[in-house]
Amino acid sequence: MKDSMQAAACPSPALTAAAGDLLQLAAEVSGAETLFVAKRTEDGIRPLFVWGRAREGLRVGELLNLPDPSGGESGLTVELPLLNGNEHGLLGARRSGRAFDAGEEQALGRAASVLARLAESEEKSSAVRREQELRQSREDAERAARQTGELLAMMGHDIRTPMNGIVAMSELLKESGLTTEQQQYLQIIEGSQQSLLELVGSILDYGKLEARQMKLEPAPMDLLGALEDTVYQFAAKAAQRPELELTLDLDLDPGLILIGDVGKIRQVVSNLLSNAIKFTAAGEVRISARRLDGQEGGDARAWIEIVVCDTGIGLSEADIGRLFQDYAQVHRDEAGDYGGTGLGLSISRRLVELMGGRIRAEGREGVGTRMIFAVPLEIDREVEPGVSDPAQLRDRRLLLAARGSGTRLTLSRLAARLGMEVWTASTVAEAALVLVGEGPFDLVLSEWALEEDPGPRPDLPPGAAPAAPLILLHPLIHDSEPAAPGGRPVPASLTKPVRRSELCSVLALACCPAEG
Repeated sequence: MKDSMQAAACPSPALTAAAGDLLQLAAEVSGAETLFVAKRTEDGIRPLFVWGRAREGLRVGELLNLPDPSGGESGLTVELPLLNGNEHGLLGARRSGRAFDAGEEQALGRAASVLARLAESEEKSSAVRREQELRQSREDAERAARQTGELLAMMGHDIRTPMNGIVAMSELLKESGLTTEQQQYLQIIEGSQQSLLELVGSILDYGKLEARQMKLEPAPMDLLGALEDTVYQFAAKAAQRPELELTLDLDLDPGLILIGDVGKIRQVVSNLLSNAIKFTAAGEVRISARRLDGQEGGDARAWIEIVVCDTGIGLSEADIGRLFQDYAQVHRDEAGDYGGTGLGLSISRRLVELMGGRIRAEGREGVGTRMIFAVPLEIDREVEPGVSDPAQLRDRRLLLAARGSGTRLTLSRLAARLGMEVWTASTVAEAALVLVGEGPFDLVLSEWALEEDPGPRPDLPPGAAPAAPLILLHPLIHDSEPAAPGGRPVPASLTKPVRRSELCSVLALACCPAEG
């Protein structure tokens, strides 16, 4: 058989040629008829090169086995380090007739040493090539992302400019004495333009994030007030669904001033609230916030956890798995067509991660959804809890009468944090019994004067009418001014969802007018 060089693996052509020349020279010096190089790894032995009289179908194991002396064949195997010492190899030589002498063994050893250096050089060159390929791929991906972001930003700005003109003209139309039918048409236009503006905003944000142009703008902030303002912006939208209750449960100290990007926090909360209201026809949408204890960062930093939960259509396991991906949407028959681009949660995830935080989703189909995110914020200054609370409210007795369990829970917690003793009632009849059995009370906070109870409304029994000041709870959208039954004067009213600062001031004023 004609001598030949066979590459059993996939080395580079340059290494294959160099190894072939070296093995041929080694064969001429040593008189070997067959030479091979094999690599010994944790998974076994893998051939790299076979040179010479290699019969068809020859296995590496046969090459490595010592030759059978009865067959008149002699052999030699030399260990050699390969691939910068990370792996080890074998240089094997076979020939018929006499055994290899000392000089021939030395020649084969020198060949093994040269092969080791060749293999090491090849490995380094391969590593450099792989690094260059990875760097080029990364640069290509970043360039494509920048180009996509720039295109989206340009499109967004070009769309927003005429949209601002439409918004301005719509505002002027409101003041032009429209008929009822024309006002209805204008409401449709305003709703459509608001949806389009939100879409443009999502496109712009997505483009900035893709191009890595989104920057944080940290500044001192009152996070409690910022969250209350954000939720209040959704009060009108929630009030359009009579069976939907929007509640606040913010367990944050009013004196806690943090440093962070309040705009991006509000944007994430807005995205989560918008989805929660969209997918919840009836029940409750609640936003809660608290300061997490035991998180890394020391005294100079606080982790704030914000949760938006609802009793809407819920999520399947498949939904949760892809919820924060680009363009992901809930796809179920019962979900209906809710619209949207599927970018809101993807943008929220990226914003939270940009702030160094984390976000996750929980939920069950038909039960509801919990969206939870936490961000680390620096502490600018902190006032001792309770220092700013009205002292005149401590130990005062409050009856809280409200239909919604969420409203009762959150307001009773707020009042309790102010040092008040709180009794709750869920119906007019229950409120009457509490007034008789647990009175007298210093204050009564109730929503019954504005909203008809869906169940029977028996007249209050004699003596059950509260002598305490009455504060009425009402939704943001209502048809009449607050008024107590029987024309009794109302010292104050509160709009749901109730802000902590408003609750403090209204309760203090109603309880002690002279001091308020």
